[in-house]
Amino acid sequence: MIAGKVLQGFSAALPTWEPTYRMQKGKAGSNFDTARIPSYCDRVLHRSMPGCSELLQLLRFDSAPEVASSDHKPIAADWLLAASPLEEISRRHLQLCLEQLVTRFRGDVQPVLKCTTFPEILETQARPEG
Repeated sequence: MIAGKVLQGFSAALPTWEPTYRMQKGKAGSNFDTARIPSYCDRVLHRSMPGCSELLQLLRFDSAPEVASSDHKPIAADWLLAASPLEEISRRHLQLCLEQLVTRFRGDVQPVLKCTTFPEILETQARPEG
């Protein structure tokens, strides 16, 4: 990614926690498998349309060391997208796109995708001052 040869235009937040792979399955916390070198092999990638990157804000980026069902510790990110109010049809279209994206994932762990609007914030921002 850094060299620009794969996933062009995508970015990944840098983790601030211990590596999430390879753990001893069934043990919570940071219990690394001593047969492997610990690594960061799970990512949350993002990209934005040109000129819109300032509208996307990373709110939270964490791992879940208490989960012990895999040799990977799950990671999660919460984002805030500042956008103008969506029309109802656009909101439905976005929800359908997110649902289709989820169906492409395989395995026991599925991503959780939500689309939430905050009308009271949007209405306040849309009102002229004065």
